[in-house]
Amino acid sequence: MATISAVIITKNEAQNIARCIQSLLPVVDEVIVVDSESTDNTYQIAQDLGAQVVTQPFLGYGAQKNFAIGLATCEYILSLDADEFLSLELQAELLGLKDQLTTKAYTVARRNHISRKWVRHAGWYPDRKLRLFPKTAGTWVGQYVHEAVQLSPNTETEGLENDLMHHAYHSHRAMQVQQVRFAELAARSYYEQGRHVTPVAVYAKAVWSFVNTYLIRAGFMDGKLGFFVSKETARYTFLKYKKLREMHTEDSQIVS
Repeated sequence: MATISAVIITKNEAQNIARCIQSLLPVVDEVIVVDSESTDNTYQIAQDLGAQVVTQPFLGYGAQKNFAIGLATCEYILSLDADEFLSLELQAELLGLKDQLTTKAYTVARRNHISRKWVRHAGWYPDRKLRLFPKTAGTWVGQYVHEAVQLSPNTETEGLENDLMHHAYHSHRAMQVQQVRFAELAARSYYEQGRHVTPVAVYAKAVWSFVNTYLIRAGFMDGKLGFFVSKETARYTFLKYKKLREMHTEDSQIVS
């Protein structure tokens, strides 16, 4: 039977970390938490639940998760965010899978919640994520936002049947605040890649984002919540490209 290390990175996740770890304990062989100098009691909660907790100043999302993987001693990595947790059905599926793990990597469908309401449409479900992979076959890439696992060539992937639960935001306001931060990080990433955007495109991309999320991806079927998600996705898009333009404008002013 293969062994599994659960790895989690944290920063002030006291309201989430216990639920996450408790969902992992029936399945994994060790839990590793890499904490970015939390000022709440995240560290103590995780330690009290039996996790190996290490403090590491934030290196960027991908690098921080790779640091956590480096501490793992098991053959497989199960990587979760602190606000995610295994459903009972996914726990059972993973337990049944342990004696079959060889070299494949596995994706899970993530069920996203805002204010404990499930977002069923708008591109938020099934929202498949690669979460279980051989330790020697996966590396996280991406410094700012939207980090992802890069697998070794020829690694097969397979989808698990049951859902990973994700309490993405505890309130609408929390999502609005976080989207501003994510937009700034995404703009920084685009800037370092040398990407540019015209003033017209800033607005056009935001409008398209709303149309795509609300109409094409059927956000309207989630009622008021779907409208809110679509609106905030458009706002995120607008802020991201607006910030990117501001960065290039600041460069031009320095040169001149």
